[in-house]
Formats: sequence, structure tokens, C-alpha cells
Amino acid sequence: MCGRQSRSGPARYQASASTPTRHLPETDVVRRADGIAVTAPPRTAVDAAAELDDDDLESLVEHGVDLGYFVIPTLESVGRATASRGRAGSARLARVLSARPASRRAVRSDHELRLERAMHQRGFPPLVREHRLVLHDGEVIRPDLGLPDHNFFVEVDHLTWHGRRATSANDRRRDLKARASGYHVERVSDVALDEDLDGTVENLWIEWQRLIAS
Repeated sequence: MCGRQSRSGPARYQASASTPTRHLPETDVVRRADGIAVTAPPRTAVDAAAELDDDDLESLVEHGVDLGYFVIPTLESVGRATASRGRAGSARLARVLSARPASRRAVRSDHELRLERAMHQRGFPPLVREHRLVLHDGEVIRPDLGLPDHNFFVEVDHLTWHGRRATSANDRRRDLKARASGYHVERVSDVALDEDLDGTVENLWIEWQRLIAS
């Protein structure tokens, strides 16, 4: 598993081959076409757990699931095996995975993960990732985060990587159609999350409270 480039830009970490060991199981090794052996993605994630804090490890896990590098049950299995051998970081990995249902969809960027955490800390109920919405004309959309029971959803716009003119026009078209279909969709940018995460979440809270009060 290599350093990632997510929708939010360069990652804050770069996973590499694990600390040298004489007893690396063959199942934890991937041999490249040029013959070089590297650790398999699940083992790389386990090894990275010894170096990362909980938030960065959660981000790594989400990105690995999103890209199809591993699934949660496999990661749990490798984590248990290394924990039995006293591997550093095993407790942190177990803690992070225990807070994440294996069936939950992965977030697709670190900004979305940070927003989800901040909204939870503000007092929002558990948010659903990429909930399937069918609009009045049959188009299907999957907002990044949402509260389906309240028809309240949040999309994160990644201004740092989108070519914005065409994308913004399409977003506005979809948002209008979503409102016409009875859904409330709020948009926040990665720039807003970087510069004022708390203020952005507070504004979302006010909008959500106004919606449920109405």
C-alpha cells in the first residue's frame, strides 16, 4: 500500500513496508512483477497502526476500503494474528475497527471523515454515508453524509481538485432537483472545513435544527 492521493489532496501519511522482521508470514507478502517483495495492504495497515494516531489510522482504513485494498474482516483477522505476537499498534487497530461496523460504506476523502467526526461531536445523530436517494425523475444520487429520517444531507465539494465550472453547474442542477424531490442538501467546501471546521458544523447544526422544527 503506498501513500495515497485522495479527493482531498495529498494524504497526511504515507504507509510503507513494515518494520523488518524474520517471521513475516507469506500471506502478508506481495511480490511485484520485478521480484521485489512488499507487505500486503492489510499487513501494511497493521504496521502503520504503530506509527499513526487514531484519527490518521481511521483515515488510512477508510481509504484502503474505498480503493478495495482490503475488507474489514480481513483487516481484523490480520490484526488478531499480529496481536497474538505482541505487534505494536495492534491495540490501536482493534480500537479503531471496533468503532466501525464492517458493513458501513467507506468515506471517500479525509475531509468527509473529519466532517463526520465533528458533526458527531456537535451532537448530530449517527450519519449515513452515501445513502441512496431516488429523485422525482428517477435519477439516483448518493450524498456524502446524511440523516435520511430527516431528509437532511451534506455534500463536500473538493475545490482543490475539481474543475469547477462544469462540476458546479451540475451540482446546482442536482441540488434543485433534490429540493424538488423533498430532500434538503447542504454543500460545504474542503476550504471551509480547513479554515473553519467548527463554524461550518455550527451552521449545519442551525440548518438541521430549523429543518426539524419546521
